[in-house]
Amino acid sequence: MKTLFLVLLALAFYLRYYKGYSWKDIISPSKWKAVYIWLLKKHLKFIDGSDVYLSKNELLQYAYRVARCNECLQVGKCVNCSCDVEGKMNVRTDTCDYLNEDGDKNFGSFLSDEEMDNFLKSFNLVFDVKIEKK
Repeated sequence: MKTLFLVLLALAFYLRYYKGYSWKDIISPSKWKAVYIWLLKKHLKFIDGSDVYLSKNELLQYAYRVARCNECLQVGKCVNCSCDVEGKMNVRTDTCDYLNEDGDKNFGSFLSDEEMDNFLKSFNLVFDVKIEKK
């Protein structure tokens, strides 16, 4: 038990002082939940042998975040507000609160499947995801 505690403590210090995460981010339950969900999906994909790792909804929203913040990803942090853009992009509940010239946030929390379907229908957008085995 002491060993596990020391490993977690070392990981926390590594994330804080070498990777630049804030203590708020390191101890955030929502961030750890997101990491846990990611690990579970990875594990299920491995066990199941499925080719589907992300749902269509997740795929579209990650693509949107990358398109909105491509320059920030190249630099390694948000060029506007200096937030950890890569970390925020990977957590579905995180947002980049910087307001662009249109007065919109760079990106908000992920939409639910129903909200995304309504959004796509409102603009008459159709996206099909096709997965092919190599």
